[in-house]
Amino acid sequence: MARIAVVTCDGGGTGSGFLVAPDTVMTAAHVVEGATTVSLRFGAEVFAGEPVLMDTENDLALVRVDGQPAGHRFAIAEEPAVVGEDVAILGYPEGRPLGMTQGAVTSVDLRINAEDRDLRGVFRTDSAINPGNSGGPVLNKSGDVVGVVSAGSDGPGDGYAVSQPRIAAVVAAQADSAVVPPAEECEASGEERWDDPVQVSVTSTHPEAPSIAQTLQLYGQALNERYNDLVWYLLTPSMHERVGDYDTYFEGLSTSSWISVDVLEVEVLDEVTDEATVALRTTQTAEYGPDGATCSDWVITYTLVLDAGEWQIDGARLADGPPLPCPDEESVEDL
Repeated sequence: MARIAVVTCDGGGTGSGFLVAPDTVMTAAHVVEGATTVSLRFGAEVFAGEPVLMDTENDLALVRVDGQPAGHRFAIAEEPAVVGEDVAILGYPEGRPLGMTQGAVTSVDLRINAEDRDLRGVFRTDSAINPGNSGGPVLNKSGDVVGVVSAGSDGPGDGYAVSQPRIAAVVAAQADSAVVPPAEECEASGEERWDDPVQVSVTSTHPEAPSIAQTLQLYGQALNERYNDLVWYLLTPSMHERVGDYDTYFEGLSTSSWISVDVLEVEVLDEVTDEATVALRTTQTAEYGPDGATCSDWVITYTLVLDAGEWQIDGARLADGPPLPCPDEESVEDL
C-alpha cells in the first residue's frame, strides 16, 4: 500500500494507492490530477511517481514508481462485487497511518455526481470512508480488488467505489499507456495572496521535498504576516512543550522575517517522520539578531511529522554551525 502525496499549483493533498505491478500503483484519478509532483510512501520507503494513465471518466489512474518498492501486489478480482458481499477497504484516512474498515456492498451499477465528476457503474458500500481513502482498494474475502474508493457520501460513513470491470480494463491498458503531460508551470507562488512572499527553492531531488518546502513556506509567510495562530498550528504539540508558552515563543520572533528558504536534503526517519536540511535567510532587528546581525544565513535541519496528511514541525537544530551575516544588504533587497 502507498500513501500518496501530491503538490499542485493550488496546494496539495493526499490519497491512497496500491501496487498492481512491481513498479505501478493504481489510485483514483482525482488524487493525482493536476499534480506537479507525486510522492509515494511505502512504510519508511519513499519514491517519486509519475502518472502514466489517467482515466478521468472512471476516476482511475496508474502511477509509475521510480523504483520497485517492497509490498504486496494486489490481484484484480475476476468478477464484480454483488449486493450483500462482504468487503474491506484499505487506505490512509485523513492522511493517517494505514487502516482497514469492513462492511458490505449495499448497491451496484449506480450513477453519481461527486465534486463535478459524473461517474457511472460505481457501487456503494457501508464501510467507513474518509478523505485520504480515495484511491484505496476495496477487497473481497479472497483479498482481490473489486473496487477503488472514489467518493464519500452524505450518509454516515459509507461511500462509493469504481467497479471491477473498469479497473480490469485500466490495468489491461497499462502496457500501451503513455506519460501524462505534467500540469502547466505554476505562476509565482503566493504573489496574489501575500504582499512579500517568501522565496522558495528545492535543491533536493527527494520526492517529498516539494511538499516539505510548501509547509516551510507557509510557516515563514505566516511568521512574516504575524499570523501567530497559524505558525503555532504548524508546530506539533510536543514542539509546543519544548519551546515554552505561546507568548514567549513569539516574543523571540517578534521582529523576524523569512526572506528565502531552499530545501537542500531530505531524509526519511520512519513512516511518519522526515528530516529536512534547509538554507534559510532571515532578517531581524539587531537586538534579536545573532551577534547583532540584521540579516542572517542559516543552515537548519527541521524534523517534520505527518499528521492528518499535513507536515508539522517537530524540531529544529543548527546543521552547519552558527548563522553567518548576509554578504551585504543589497543581496537582501535583490531577493
